[in-house]
Amino acid sequence: MRALPVLAALLLPASFDSALRGPAQDKQAKPLRDRLDALVQDLKLKDARVGILVFSVRDGAAVYAHDEREALKLASNTKLLTTAAAICKLGPDFTFRTAVGTAGDGLHVFGGGDPNISGRFHDDDPTAIFKAWAAKLKAAGVARVGDIVLHGGIFDEVQTHPEWAIYDPWWWWGAPFGALSLNDNCVDVTVEPAEPGKPCRVSLSPDTAYVTIDNKTQSAAKPQKPFGFTRARGTNGISLRGEVGAKATYSVAIHDPARYFGTVLRETLVRSGIEVAGKLEESPAPREDV
Repeated sequence: MRALPVLAALLLPASFDSALRGPAQDKQAKPLRDRLDALVQDLKLKDARVGILVFSVRDGAAVYAHDEREALKLASNTKLLTTAAAICKLGPDFTFRTAVGTAGDGLHVFGGGDPNISGRFHDDDPTAIFKAWAAKLKAAGVARVGDIVLHGGIFDEVQTHPEWAIYDPWWWWGAPFGALSLNDNCVDVTVEPAEPGKPCRVSLSPDTAYVTIDNKTQSAAKPQKPFGFTRARGTNGISLRGEVGAKATYSVAIHDPARYFGTVLRETLVRSGIEVAGKLEESPAPREDV
């Protein structure tokens, strides 16, 4: 935890750093809270908001707070502080654990917040881990399961930043999150031109029926109409449009990550030779003691 104040100081303006570290006589002359309040007022940032929380690790309490619970649009380098906090809290050897097991004829999956169930370390196959689960089930003599029950209660129900509603829902950087996430909660759409004037060939990774494609593209040697795609909010119908002259892949954020995870898991089990006789269910129980 000692690394956090150091990292935070690196991102603060010099005036803030001085306020926190100022000379002894300044500390005696004016309380820290008053000095920080004055600095906040002096920032005078146009069209910007500031949220500050100075926390004492030693005392286990907030030293200073200003709009600390406001939902702000954070810059990308905020991930540095998030990562530092995770390392300090969980340790560098922490492993995200997603547990899978049977109870009766049901298959239960307990989400642990693993952000990397993907093809990143598996030759770009986002279903590689699901295939490994299927192989272990078959090795244990399981050839048929009933319901697939997804336990995602380790997280709350908030899946996106509350102010992201103003953005288009299909951008990969705004993908929803959850205790069960697959392929960064995106589907990779590959568009490849066919004969000129014909619709382009479209493939998905993972190859799943969870999304539907409305293909309004045309193949063109020299495209005149720009290519683009959209996904209607609250659905997984992806519309493709425009002219395409070269093969390219686009990551499209999906709706409802848990259902996406479960649907692709079910499809992978079936393709691996395991019958899935039941339905897909979600349970708020976060632990493996159900």
